[in-house]
Amino acid sequence: MVEGDRALEGAEVDAEVGREVAEDGVVVLGVGVELLFGDALADGPVAFDEGLGRGTLGFRILRGILYAWREMAKQASSGLGPGYGSAEDEGFIVKYRARCHCGAVRYEVGADPVDAKVCHCRACRVLHGAPMQWAAIFHKRDVRLVAGVEDLRFYNSELGRRERVLPCKVSCAQCGTLIADEGRRMWLAFPTLFDFGTPPQVPDAFLPTCHIFYATRVTDMDDGLPKWSGHKDESTLL
Repeated sequence: MVEGDRALEGAEVDAEVGREVAEDGVVVLGVGVELLFGDALADGPVAFDEGLGRGTLGFRILRGILYAWREMAKQASSGLGPGYGSAEDEGFIVKYRARCHCGAVRYEVGADPVDAKVCHCRACRVLHGAPMQWAAIFHKRDVRLVAGVEDLRFYNSELGRRERVLPCKVSCAQCGTLIADEGRRMWLAFPTLFDFGTPPQVPDAFLPTCHIFYATRVTDMDDGLPKWSGHKDESTLL
């Protein structure tokens, strides 16, 4: 189920790590998206020879290494990787908190969902062990992991493999709780993991706006919401 990717258009977040290639006995560092060395190599690839560490070249190398450490630290603090919110971002204002059953995996979001829906596709029904799946869709930038990155497990239902190939299911390796659907651009959270108080008072922003893949439903829902045979706005209204 990749409805979150279809919710809004936007550029995919891709990062290409530095690579080393040999050219006539000289090692050249190439970089992608300024991930590792950024502005340190803004003038282009740098050839490294016996002059490593001397003069201006040595300074640029050191600056590049420091920049790489800083960027990798930012990614580590986000837990989920590039595109997500960071624990070091002082401007990130927490609006909601969510956790798995055992509490090993915890994350925060800083905004209301852009949409919420109920999915009746077979993959969601089988993987959740439920007649349907309820999900709230967030921009990745509004989501940050605060605990449990080492406890995350990923499963691609189309490939049938435990790999982080997007879109995929995210779960806790300790208790088995399904955490979210990770899309290419969006994070599809499961509202039942959120702390909405006791008794829970679900905010209106989390309430479903439609049903998708309703043609494959196993039970009827008489709730007055639009019911799409497949994806929202891309299939027939039933």
